[in-house]
Amino acid sequence: MVPAILTLPDKPSIAVLPFDNLSGDSEQEYFSDGITEQIITSLSKVPNILVIARNSTFAYKGKSAKIQQIAEELAVRYVLEGSVRRAGDSVKITAQLIDAHSGYHIWSQRFDRELRDIFEVQDEIAMSIVRALQLAMGQESRTHLIEARTQDPTAYDFYLRGRDFVGQNREKAFGFARQMFSKAIKRDPSYALAHAGIADCHSYLFLYFGGNHGALHGVSACTGEGYENVSLAVIQKVAQVASL
Repeated sequence: MVPAILTLPDKPSIAVLPFDNLSGDSEQEYFSDGITEQIITSLSKVPNILVIARNSTFAYKGKSAKIQQIAEELAVRYVLEGSVRRAGDSVKITAQLIDAHSGYHIWSQRFDRELRDIFEVQDEIAMSIVRALQLAMGQESRTHLIEARTQDPTAYDFYLRGRDFVGQNREKAFGFARQMFSKAIKRDPSYALAHAGIADCHSYLFLYFGGNHGALHGVSACTGEGYENVSLAVIQKVAQVASL
């Protein structure tokens, strides 16, 4: 059988599949999903690389589709897959980059680290992928990979829990998400992404669950320290809808 010919974009393209949770605890699913999402976010900030959105790749979560099939359906050349095993303060992450056209592994690595080193692991995975794709990694790209994050592992864990609740897209879940983001901010008041998470919750509640104008004040309140450069687009979008 002749393999299907992929219709590929002009620049390198990659799909990051949801990393498997091997912790033996379904409650840790948010953590492996969060790792995946952060790698997607980091790669999407690198110039000259097309990264498939989270919603598209997470549609394959828990499914046994072949890599070539996924690549064909998403029109990408490369697929990243991996697993996460968390035990206490230790994290083991495996990742492998596959050329879907040839079926060969072009990069793979296992990371055995402490939880406090999780940020460096994510950066290392992203930059290793870029090197594997033979892209030029300038200083600007390196900066984009590490900006707006916290150095506090506990704050990061609260942030990932909050993003997991946001992904449930339920009114009550947004309330839980705000609690998680608030806990992250309490640990690290300058954690920009956690501030952005709270603003996202307010905007989603206003836009999709019939919230009142108080939600807009909640968004505006998040424009303090560490936040003003993250979610102005969200604020403008909500304000625009409110004026309709």
